[in-house]
Amino acid sequence: EVDVSVLTDSLQNVTEEQFKSGKIGLFDKDYFICPTEVICETRTGMQDSLDIGLLLDRSGSMTLPIDPLLDTTIRINAIKIAANKFIDSLKTQDKSFLMSFATQVTLDQDWTNNKQLLKNALGQIQAEGWTSLYEAIIKGLDKVRKGTNPVKGLVLLSDGSEQHHPDSTHRKIY
Repeated sequence: EVDVSVLTDSLQNVTEEQFKSGKIGLFDKDYFICPTEVICETRTGMQDSLDIGLLLDRSGSMTLPIDPLLDTTIRINAIKIAANKFIDSLKTQDKSFLMSFATQVTLDQDWTNNKQLLKNALGQIQAEGWTSLYEAIIKGLDKVRKGTNPVKGLVLLSDGSEQHHPDSTHRKIY
């Protein structure tokens, strides 16, 4: 079993129907909102180790600014900053992997509790290509399910939706 949470800038105007249908995104007034950090809630009284997959969008749109008028931070840079802060928040017994996606989904760092290995892999990610979001989610969930710790999760950082290359009919989504 994998728990799924929705990250937004605010849940105050979200209806239960929107939440259940998955129609929640990081958009405000038609502008993309990039989180500056991803925070795990404090695990008071929880002794279990975590298996957490980090799934990062490295498609071509990630080379664009968050908002050309209000925030010129490049999206891939903002996601890397947020992911680095998240990695720093992991406990020594937690394991994580880093998977990124564009036209292809790649495993950039397999399961490890070594934060430096995760950060090194994160630093190597370059943005280009299309967005294979669905394939990435399927592969990320499959990898998380195979984790050995009792508590599992998948963190997805992306700026958009599925946008396959037009010639992707040959690709198998399982």
